Amino acid sequence: MTDKFTVGDLRRHLSGYADDIELEFAGGVTFYRLKGWGDDGVVLEFNEMQADLSPETRKSIKVAFCHSEPFEGLASVAYVPRI
Repeated sequence: MTDKFTVGDLRRHLSGYADDIELEFAGGVTFYRLKGWGDDGVVLEFNEMQADLSPETRKSIKVAFCHSEPFEGLASVAYVPRI
C-alpha cells in the first residue's frame, strides 16, 4: 500500500457522485482551501488548527485538530494546547 493519493485517485473516488453532493470530513473538521505545494503537490487545508503534539504522542497520533473560538479583539492570537 502506498501513502500517495493523487488528484486522479480523488476524481475516481468521487466519479459516481453528483456535483452538488456535499462533502463532510470525519472528526468535524471544515474545509478551508486547496494550496499548491511545490511543483507537483496540493495540500488540503482545514479551518481548524493542528494541535502541538509532544514527541511521545506523535508515536501513536499523526495529527490532531483544535477548534477554538476567537478571542474578543485578539482574533490573530490563539492558544494551541499541547496534547
